[in-house]
Formats: sequence, C-alpha cells, structure tokens
Amino acid sequence: MKTNILFLWSLICPLFYFAQSDACSGAVNLPIYTTCSSQAFSVPASFTDGGLVNASCVSNTDREDGWYTIIATSTSTTVQATADKRIVLAAYSNCTTGELACSNVASGVTASIQFPTSIGLTYYIQLHRRGSAAQNMTGTICAFQTPPPPSNDDPCSAIPLTVNTACTYSTYTNAYATASAGITAPGCANYSGSDVWFSAVIPSTGFLGINSKSLVITDGGMAVYYGTCSSLTLLSCDDLSSTNSGNMPEINVTTRPVGSTIFIRYWENGNNNNGTFQLCASEINACGNDKTNDYCSNPATLTQGPGSWSSSTSSTYSPDKPGNMGTLFCAGTATIENNSWYRFTALSTTETFNFSSVSNCLHNKGIQAEVFEVTTDGSTCCTAFTSKSNYYNPGNLTLGVVTATGLTIGHTYILMVDGYSGDQCDFTVTNWTGTGILDPINLSIELIYFNITADEKYNQLFWETASEYNNDYFNIEKSYDGITFSEVAQIEGSGSTNKSTQYSYIDAEERFVTTYYRLIAVNYNGEKTKSEIVSVKRDTEKIGILSIYPNPAKTDLYIDIKAEFPQKSQIQLLNQMGIALITQEIYNPNIITVHINIENLQNGVYYVRYTDEQNKPSTHKFIIR
Repeated sequence: MKTNILFLWSLICPLFYFAQSDACSGAVNLPIYTTCSSQAFSVPASFTDGGLVNASCVSNTDREDGWYTIIATSTSTTVQATADKRIVLAAYSNCTTGELACSNVASGVTASIQFPTSIGLTYYIQLHRRGSAAQNMTGTICAFQTPPPPSNDDPCSAIPLTVNTACTYSTYTNAYATASAGITAPGCANYSGSDVWFSAVIPSTGFLGINSKSLVITDGGMAVYYGTCSSLTLLSCDDLSSTNSGNMPEINVTTRPVGSTIFIRYWENGNNNNGTFQLCASEINACGNDKTNDYCSNPATLTQGPGSWSSSTSSTYSPDKPGNMGTLFCAGTATIENNSWYRFTALSTTETFNFSSVSNCLHNKGIQAEVFEVTTDGSTCCTAFTSKSNYYNPGNLTLGVVTATGLTIGHTYILMVDGYSGDQCDFTVTNWTGTGILDPINLSIELIYFNITADEKYNQLFWETASEYNNDYFNIEKSYDGITFSEVAQIEGSGSTNKSTQYSYIDAEERFVTTYYRLIAVNYNGEKTKSEIVSVKRDTEKIGILSIYPNPAKTDLYIDIKAEFPQKSQIQLLNQMGIALITQEIYNPNIITVHINIENLQNGVYYVRYTDEQNKPSTHKFIIR
C-alpha cells in the first residue's frame, strides 16, 4: 500500500512544481524569462491571507492570497498576471515588509508591475483576490526581465508632436518607462513614475491644445513645462479635464510665446495600469477649441443654392454645449454627445434644411438637429442660444426637415447636428453647400504585411500599416479550420496617421496544429475591412501530453499528444486520489488529439496521465466546473 502511494505521489508531485504557495514562507520559484511566458495558477478558496493583508494599491481587506518567489536575473523585473477575479499583484523584498510595486485591476485585465532588482537576490510575489466571500481564482502569470524603457523616457529625448488645425490622435505607450529624476513634481494625478515625454511648438495663433484618449490607460495624468530639456519649469498640470472616455487629461496652453517649445509629461495615475494611450496637439482659438466645426466658435459655412453637403456624427466630434445649450436643445429632452456646427446667412425669414439621407448608422438611432441664434462675447465664444426652429430627432433613420422661422435677413444663424444618443451616422442636406466641414469618417488603411512566427509556447503576430485614417482598432480572429473564426484580442489602431505603424501580438496558443489568423480593421463608424487569412503550424520537441483544452472544462476535454515514434499507448483520467475513472487505448503515429466526454463527472480537480509503450508517463492537471 505504501509503495502505491509513493508511486502515485511521484506521478502527481511534478504537477505542483510551479504552483503558488498559501504562505510567503513556503513560496516556490517562478521562472524569469526574457519575455512573458505565461503559466497557469490557481488560488483556491481554502487559501488564507498570508500576513501582508493590504498592499498599498488597495484600501480594504482582501481575501485569499498565493505566493511565488523570483530570483532576479537583471536589474529590473516585470511580473504580469491575469485572473478570472479582480486581482491585486504585489512584489516585496521579504515576507513581512518592503513592498516594491503593486497593481490592482479588474477581472480579465492584466496586472503588471515592474520594480528594480539586484541580480541573484530573492523577491516575493503576492496574488491577492479582491472581494468578500471565499472563492477560487484562476489565471496566468509570468515574470521576465524588464525591456528597455521607451525612447522618450526623459525630456531630452521627447517625441515632437505635430500641431494640426484639428486634433488628430496618435498612439503612444509608457510601458516599462522609468521615473524622471530631478524634475519638479507635477502635483496632480497621483504621479508615481513611469512617465514619458513629448514636445510641441506654440502655433501662430498663440493657442495650443493638448488632449488625450484612453486605450490601456484609462486614468492618465499630464503636465506641461517650459524652458530647456535640462532645466524645466512647471506651467500646468491636469488629471481629468478631457471630455473623452476615461479619466483623461487635457491642457490648453495660452500664455507662451508663438514659436516657443513646451514639454509634455505623461503618466498613468497611480502607476499601476501602464500601457498605450492616445495624444494630440492642435491649434485652438481664444475659446480653447480646435479650429474645426466641432465647436460652436468655429462653425463650418453653409451657402444656399443648388447641390448638397454631407457630414457625419462621428465619435471625432466632442460634446460641445456652451451657454444654455445643454437645457435648450430639443427643449431639454435630448442629450448631446457628438455635435457639430454649421453657420448660414438668412436670405429670407424662413429657411429649411432637408435631411435627404441618413445612413451607415452604428446603432440605427439616427441624428437630431436644430437651428439657433447665437450670442457671442468679444472673442467670438458662444455664450447663449435662442431656438429658431423645430427640433428633428425621430430616434430612428426617418428622414425629416428642420424649418427655421422668424429670421432676420442678412443675420447669421447656426444649425447644430448631433447623433441621437451618440449614434454615429453619415447624413446629407440638400439645397445647401458647405465648406470647412471636418472630413466624414471613412476607413482607409494601407496594410504592408501580416506575418506570423511560431514558438513552442506561443504564436507571435506582426503587421505594419503604411497609413491609417480614423482607424479605431483591430480585431484579431483565429480559426483551426480556416472557416469558422473567433475573436482572440483587440488591438487599438492609430487613428489617423501618414506614418508607418508596426503592431505585434502574442497568442499563447497551446495546440500544435495548423492555426489560421486574420485581421479585422474597424473604423470609428464601425465599418470593417478584413485582411487575407494567414496560417502557421507549430511543432515541438516535447514528447507526451502537449496541451489540454479547454481548461477549465465542462462537458468535453481534448488532449494533444506527441509520441516519440508510432506506437500504442494509453490515456487515463484520474481523480485527486489517483484512481483511474476513464481509460482509453490509442495509437498515435505522431501528434494526435484525443477527445474525452466528461459531462458525467462532478466539478473539481482531475489529472490526465498518458503512458507510452516504454511506460514513460506524462501527467497534467485540469479543472471541471
């Protein structure tokens, strides 16, 4: 009996070699690689708090935690983890004190921490589950040598921003950036390091706007400095003034000389969710607005006569509602999300605007519009509005007419158009022509290449665009038969740019079969363009069980197995006591996929053991739930 127990232990023990521990003092080593090589972890509900109750990036008591150690191989180390529950990932120099880094993210979001390390020293990694009632937490974790910081890690290597007449966003990142020493602390947005730098030249108008949009970073901080890159003076700091999604910053610079250079510092609030974000620099007027028809103070110009003009209620337009506009539009019954402005001179006391086309709507809710008489101040900034027409907002794609009455011939009025509940639509108005209208959103991407390389543990995708116009994001889709595809990731696009842009993505693929991929480019209006399908076939020197999927499983389990040479072999499914519940004889000439129906088994932890003709066992753990 004792011999059987020892034999069973010898089979199962290797499964836990990389498992995290319930206590810091018993933590086992997490290997460090040059890039992220993820491995699965599970923190069961039975685990207790390990002593370090609260890391600095949380304020309430957490639940179960699991522990790893790492032995540093470089002067900076990065650890990343993704879980099916809200997770706190922290690093310590010992088991009782010495917190080095902390990240607190939602379920499914990758927590990433980077911290200085001394080669050869041991550090402690804590996985905490956020929440109240005890629950299991599963996910993946990896540790790797921190890559070099971005090229614009300090002000003297700042990236110059092109100042456009309208805000045109480009994508940047602060991943693996370091803290800038010796520079005045910005004083807002919880600056804790990992900042990157940009520069811009004050345009001829004397007014410069710097705005940001969320990608991976959803809570950013930004500061503006003047002087030289080696001697900077803080001018302004902002946390969440932008009207874009997330808690993103926006700063208008109106006091620096024309032609002078300012420096822009950007970071993530709290330094615990670093990654990509978008930034733009544009000319603004005295009202702090872009010089486009996105704002009341810079309307496009309509001229009455034969013909038509077209525009879009795209997400490019921001919600501009100065003065009493917020409560006046549509008699206060409608909200404003992405409005645009068009001025005209009345040629009669009544003017009509025939919306002859409303199409390509993202949500099929249509548009809404109204004509106003506008009061401005000495800087032509809009301060008050008086309605001069009916309001057109059917809530669908029904066409209609906006009729303005009681107009004074020769006076200027403004037509405002907005997406109903923020819908993004193309529209056309007949019997008028327009100038100065922001270009409608159209997808225009020139794809240079789309390639894949296969590693033993993942597939890496590479692609490059020669130019992009209003490109919102890419969907990466995968298939095993080249016919049925499913989405595996979403990568943010670069908006509008004439510069070549390179992208990459690592798919932690476990199956050793031919895998097909394609890109779906999606513009701000929801229009999609598909790439050609590319494929890759992975191989491995590994013998035995290559992968088990899905894991966790529900009704069906698949096991990829590679034999050393064609032979008969055996697959067994074991419970936690090592008792074989299912045994299946197989013949595998090389790589074979074995299917096992598990719908009659109870939820819990199980093992799959593969034994070849030489009695060489290979055992893997999986979960049914």
